Amino acid sequence: MATLRSPAISLLRLVCWEKITEANRHMTAHPVNALGLIGLTV
Repeated sequence: MATLRSPAISLLRLVCWEKITEANRHMTAHPVNALGLIGLTV
């Protein structure tokens, strides 16, 4: 899990999320946005 968590946090910081906890909550509530970050569309 740590192998996946580190790149995920780096990606969130790259797109200007400063508060990782807030970003996690947002991406959990809006999974389409999370998929868009990695280039997948629904």
